[in-house]
Amino acid sequence: MSERSINRDPQQGEHKSSGFAAYALVILELSGLLLTYGAWARSGLSVDGEASGDATGPYLGVVGVLLMVALALCAYGTWAHKRALVRGQLVMAGLLMLVLLGGAAVQDHESGRPVSLGFPLCEHPEVTDSCR
Repeated sequence: MSERSINRDPQQGEHKSSGFAAYALVILELSGLLLTYGAWARSGLSVDGEASGDATGPYLGVVGVLLMVALALCAYGTWAHKRALVRGQLVMAGLLMLVLLGGAAVQDHESGRPVSLGFPLCEHPEVTDSCR
């Protein structure tokens, strides 16, 4: 029996080690997310940039970069038929999207603006005049 046939899972048709690598990437991305949160916590957990001079913008930018990495890895996994990689990166992309949108909503709320997540809200005419 060859080494190649030992490492293959007959159900999935891919190497067992590819599943380990996929979930190792998830662990690395979670570590990046925790380091970003740690840096934000050291700055005082402020979401108001005027009060502390350091809003959540740079930290949400890092989360956005992690999201782009997760989506790129998901696209590669789809192209290379790596199901474990695709599943892991879809979970990470969903988590990162929640963090990104939640952080933006909290920052909008704390700054006194209506929570719009980047979209103009027509029920608040002070936000945009394009609703008329």
